[in-house]
Amino acid sequence: MAKIISPEQVKKDFSKVIKEINDKQEVVLIKSTDTGEKGAVMIGENYWNAIQDVLGNDDGVAHVSKNTQEIIDKIFKEDSELLKELKDL
Repeated sequence: MAKIISPEQVKKDFSKVIKEINDKQEVVLIKSTDTGEKGAVMIGENYWNAIQDVLGNDDGVAHVSKNTQEIIDKIFKEDSELLKELKDL
């Protein structure tokens, strides 16, 4: 499940947020406190490289490294857990 933080929290210690995202391999949603404003998503460099690995293939078939597959599996697991939580609301 994505961690949700405010822009103010990110501003407090930007370097720490980046380190935690990469160390914990987590996805962070930076959710604006202003009504109607869209947020942003921060991901670690490994996640970004995995996305590029998948999208960068010209033949349309996903060819991924073992590391990329592990990241993809983790994302799907987290998403399925999030969906289960949302159904219980």
